[in-house]
Amino acid sequence: MPFHLALSMRPLPPLEVLRQLAPESDPAVAFASVDGANPELFPSIYAYSTDSDAVKQHVYAALSHLDRVRWRGGASRPGGGKAQARAAQQQEEARRAAEQQRQQQEAARRAAVLRQQQQAEAEQRRRQEEAARLLLQSREDQMNALVKAAAMGSVVRIRETWRQLAPLSPQEASRVMLDALQHSGSLAAVREIDSLWDRAVHKDWANLAVSDSSGRTRHLIFSLVDSPERMEALHRDHPRQAGLAVILEELLRRQPALARKRDTNGFTALATAVEAGAPIEVLRVLARPGVVGLTFGHPPMNAVELAFSISQQQYSPMWARHYMHAAHYLDTVLWEEQQRKEDEERRRAKAAQEEELRRAKAAQEERRRRCEALRAATDGLAQAVEAGDVPQARQALGKLMDPQIQDIVHEVLPQEGLPAFLESLVLKAPDLATASMVAEVGQPHGVKPVANPAMSAPLLEAALRTGRWQLARELIEQHADAVAHTEHPPVWLALRHAAPAELLTPLAVVCPERRKGFGGANAAPRDALPPAALAAEQGKVAVLSQLLEFNPPLEFVAPALEDTQQQPQQQRRRKGRANEAPPAQPIPPSPSTLLYHACATGQEQAAAMLQQHARRRLAEPARLAAHVNKLCGPGGGVTALYRSVHGQAGGSLLLCWHPSTASTTWHMCHPGSAATSCMQHAHLLGRRIAPSKQCNALPNGLSAKLRRAMEKLPGSRLVDGLLQAGADPGIACHVGKQESTAIHLAAHHRDFKLAQRLLKGLSPDQRQRVVRQAGAGGQTLLHLAVEGQDLKLVQLLVGEKAPLLASPVSASPLLAALRHAEAATAAAEAAAGPASPLGAAEQATEATVKGATEPPTAVSAAAPEAAKTQQAAAAAAAQLAGQVCQELLKAWKPDCLLPLLEAELAEADRALVAAFVQRHAATVLAPFLQAKGTKFVTW
Repeated sequence: MPFHLALSMRPLPPLEVLRQLAPESDPAVAFASVDGANPELFPSIYAYSTDSDAVKQHVYAALSHLDRVRWRGGASRPGGGKAQARAAQQQEEARRAAEQQRQQQEAARRAAVLRQQQQAEAEQRRRQEEAARLLLQSREDQMNALVKAAAMGSVVRIRETWRQLAPLSPQEASRVMLDALQHSGSLAAVREIDSLWDRAVHKDWANLAVSDSSGRTRHLIFSLVDSPERMEALHRDHPRQAGLAVILEELLRRQPALARKRDTNGFTALATAVEAGAPIEVLRVLARPGVVGLTFGHPPMNAVELAFSISQQQYSPMWARHYMHAAHYLDTVLWEEQQRKEDEERRRAKAAQEEELRRAKAAQEERRRRCEALRAATDGLAQAVEAGDVPQARQALGKLMDPQIQDIVHEVLPQEGLPAFLESLVLKAPDLATASMVAEVGQPHGVKPVANPAMSAPLLEAALRTGRWQLARELIEQHADAVAHTEHPPVWLALRHAAPAELLTPLAVVCPERRKGFGGANAAPRDALPPAALAAEQGKVAVLSQLLEFNPPLEFVAPALEDTQQQPQQQRRRKGRANEAPPAQPIPPSPSTLLYHACATGQEQAAAMLQQHARRRLAEPARLAAHVNKLCGPGGGVTALYRSVHGQAGGSLLLCWHPSTASTTWHMCHPGSAATSCMQHAHLLGRRIAPSKQCNALPNGLSAKLRRAMEKLPGSRLVDGLLQAGADPGIACHVGKQESTAIHLAAHHRDFKLAQRLLKGLSPDQRQRVVRQAGAGGQTLLHLAVEGQDLKLVQLLVGEKAPLLASPVSASPLLAALRHAEAATAAAEAAAGPASPLGAAEQATEATVKGATEPPTAVSAAAPEAAKTQQAAAAAAAQLAGQVCQELLKAWKPDCLLPLLEAELAEADRALVAAFVQRHAATVLAPFLQAKGTKFVTW
């Protein structure tokens, strides 16, 4: 049957073919037998007789299909159970046969291993016998055996025979090397012979030559690449091809001239290899630089043309492609050589150009060397002058005057030349001796002596600007005429740069005598503060006393400035420049006084001196009061009293830097005002100041001065002196775009005693105006007093009929008092704890509201001392808040109820108002209803 025939085939047909020959629908095919043998016997024997896993898997798949067909057809066929048993028996027999075959294979494998061991032992014995035989052979026979081993490439025999024959003569060694190179071509054999080669005896094998059939001698390299048969074999044997490439590489490494050496026919080794059809790997070794373009033969051609010509003559497509590939490769090598030559020519041209430039620069080397010497001399001279080293400076001046470098002075020194340079050195001198020495040496070159005012005046001004006080003192003492010829007023310049009093005192004495036509000691530039104002700000009383002797103007116009304050962040974002600093805004000139500048910087002694001076000059009280109450600063300004109150109120002292005077002053930053508040008042000093770090972060050198300033400010007598001079605390001062008074400022800084004192000093009309006026923050005095919980000031303001309500009502003093009372009551209840049904603070508040004077309930003696203190403080705060509310009730008017009830308030404020009206209905609600004609009934 076809199915049985397919099972007997080797290899088995595909599984799909077997499924079609024995389908599951016809199980009779699977049960049929051939000569009494079941069908599965054929593939089982095939599976157990092969070692291929793929064949076994294929056979097992066929057997599985056969079993599946038999199982499905066994129930319908008579005797199917017996057939299955018979099939299982046959499978068992097949398994046993396969196991027997496996055991036979294992035995065969062991026998093969044993045979290999026996063969290795036999080979070892053969080698030993061969070595013994070689020992018994003649030298000629051994030499022939060595040559034969070299021709066969047997490394072991070459090594053993060579060592037995050693030492070999040069002819014998050359014979062995030639046979190894020409016949075997084995790289391993060549390397072995090279390791045994003695160059001292055998010379260099790279110079070996061979004779051709015609008896002509040529180099070895040509015999390695001239055989077309050998080259054809190399195309198929890649290891030998690589070995020949390595041998040729070694030859060319030892003898680089071999690449250009020509054969007897004029061909180079590269041309010989191209003609013989050598592989590209061999051509790559022989194609050395400058070899590809060499011509040979008749007509003359190079290797590229030779390869292309041979490719056109080939009939074999394979060799035609090979020669064309060789032609393309050699043409690429030739093109790269030409590119390298061009690059080399360009490099040489560039080198020649660089050499020419080097020679041109060499002509300037001497001049450059002299310039360097001059620069070194000038640098050393400047350093010696700045250090005040007169001997060193004199020695450096000697080098500068060397005649050999005078022709290059204009290249190193400024355009004005040596005189201007020497004058600049005079201005850098730290003392008069050094300046005089430099000026004396420079006199032959046009430098004026220091005694000349034309030189001493700029020297004095430079000394004042750079802080060389000793030099300035010497100039004033020895060359007083310099004071009259300075560009800027000396006193003003010294004060601007914070000169010490030891220098200012003699300078203030000399200037009135020498500068009578220039304003004397009180002269100042056009856009700058007068010297007296600078002295007042810096607190230099002695200098200020000297300046006041010449009656400087008490009032003046402060110079225009630039406002460098940054705009609010949200404003910059609206403008689309969140990361950019706003442009500087000009501050126009503003009126100012000497007294104001002293008060603004907290200089008490200077302010007292200016007050006395003003009383002497302004004898009339009205003129003195007008002077003291003058508004200073831009935008309307503030008074000196306002600035004094600002400085006297408790706060943190800030160190401020004056860019225009290069000096520092102390400025106060008070509770409730941020650093921007300081900057808002900074321009009132007449210049821009920048608040620096807090006092606890100041340098150690300033801590003592800071402590002294802080100790004297709280007890300042500035306010008393100003009030005696006629200062009006009720004058409206302009701070930015808002108005305020000195009284509001004192209350804002919680100095309520000073506020009461200033308020009582006003006339009744002024007092009424100030009581109703809102300060810089939009708060009245009553609001500030309520916020500070000052009962005495509240009583005073209530007596002056201060308004309880404001616009908006939510910012009214009454609501502020109710909030304080609620917060204080809550704090007292929290401090009292849950032990008592009614806390001490609540008892105190209720007693105060009802008019009782009994003290609050005592705290349990068993409570800790800290808790007692806290409860007492909370109860006292609650009692004070209740008293403040009780005082405000005294100023209640019936017309206050309706605005209070109709105002738009927060939920918490509405609850406070409701509780307030309910608690004090007799005082608050009853008068309102009686005014409306409604009877008020209590229950």
